[in-house]
Amino acid sequence: MGRRNLFAGRLNGMLYCLRTEIARNLYLPRDVVANDDGFFKAAICTDFFREPLDQTKVVSVREATHLYEPYLSLGDVLNNQKRQMIGQATVYVIVEYLYTLPETDRANLAATLQRLEAADPDWLKKLINAHVAQTKRFWRLFPGILGFRWRRLAQMPGVRRITHFPAAAAGFGVTLIACWQAARFLRRGVSNYWPKTVRQTIAVTPVVAAK
Repeated sequence: MGRRNLFAGRLNGMLYCLRTEIARNLYLPRDVVANDDGFFKAAICTDFFREPLDQTKVVSVREATHLYEPYLSLGDVLNNQKRQMIGQATVYVIVEYLYTLPETDRANLAATLQRLEAADPDWLKKLINAHVAQTKRFWRLFPGILGFRWRRLAQMPGVRRITHFPAAAAGFGVTLIACWQAARFLRRGVSNYWPKTVRQTIAVTPVVAAK
């Protein structure tokens, strides 16, 4: 994607809030079944695809925390990563397409996406199928697949690059496998993938405020 690298955001897909005026101009097409946060981040940080990427438009609250159930098996981890790869590829396709539209259509993003979906419910699926058909190598499903884990490692200070290298290498291997699985799945003409997993319930201790 070059100058439009829209996948470097830090928006937490499980816990985020939006300004009302921003939220009203967002619409999620039905075939964006994963990485809705990636699509929203791309729209928000580019002023609905009209300005250069500005990640300062998303603010992280350091004191905010949330708990979620972990994936317990390698199979579940791979399935989740496969879902992420499908979602990333979908976001890449839709963002690239939106940049070809007139600025007025991008400024009124929600209305534009609703109009596209009303005219052809499969419009996005067709774009995905065309993209996958043109992509001969699974590691080119979307830009940055081969390098993003190593870039994160390179950003770590000093000795942490050494101590975190095994995790980065393992993650790289999982990413390649998941991307290969995602490409095979998408080439069958299906983009809707949400695997069932067995996850451990987290026991939460209630916090009692001191008087």
